[in-house]
Amino acid sequence: MKNYKRPIGILVLLMVLFVALAPILAGAESSSSTLRADLLRYDPYPAEIGAYVDAWIKIENFAAGTAEDVTIKIEPDYPLSLDSESNAMENFGILPPDRAAIHEYRLYVDDGAKAGTGSFDILYRSSDESSWQESTFNIKVGSTTFDSKGTVGLSNIIASPEVFMPGDEGSVSFTLKNTAQQSTILIDDVNYDTFARVQSATLIGTDMITVTSQPYEGKGVLGPGDFVQVTYNIKVSDSIEDGT
Repeated sequence: MKNYKRPIGILVLLMVLFVALAPILAGAESSSSTLRADLLRYDPYPAEIGAYVDAWIKIENFAAGTAEDVTIKIEPDYPLSLDSESNAMENFGILPPDRAAIHEYRLYVDDGAKAGTGSFDILYRSSDESSWQESTFNIKVGSTTFDSKGTVGLSNIIASPEVFMPGDEGSVSFTLKNTAQQSTILIDDVNYDTFARVQSATLIGTDMITVTSQPYEGKGVLGPGDFVQVTYNIKVSDSIEDGT
């Protein structure tokens, strides 16, 4: 009987070790899937033919664990090309949970390009042992038509002072934010980017409240989640009645 107990015990031990190691190996193979790449914005908008365009890429770790050696690589398609092939890859190193890193790429739009859309792939991985994941992004080239589908919302209204009295001068600030959460959206089987452009923003006064600042003139575009804070100076009439 003793001759059979030892092999069985060893076999059970090996099976337990194999089962315990399996999740670890699976996690190593799929760890890059816990990263997400987004195109924050690019400038100028649209990209100009025969000129450079700067694109800001965000890589985010939304896992519970730390990504030990995060690397991204860009692969542009015609009419886009890198200013230098040596700049294709960027290593961020350690990226803790719920943290993000941003890298700026400079691309060149070919002189012979036509107005339309240019695209590039962003490859990313959590370590040298992980497989590459890939996301494709589009930018507008040479066209002044703005057909992006981002949505701008108004939030964080701040008055200084908090309570205005007759004759007071102060300021009112608010945030304009692109509320889109993804870089693209599918509408009627067509992919649109979710950038948003604020051409201008005007605060209109009343008979008793005068806005002394010029309207805000928008510059560039807001990527998903991007925001801009706008501030206006105001003057309250001496004859205004108490209230709201």
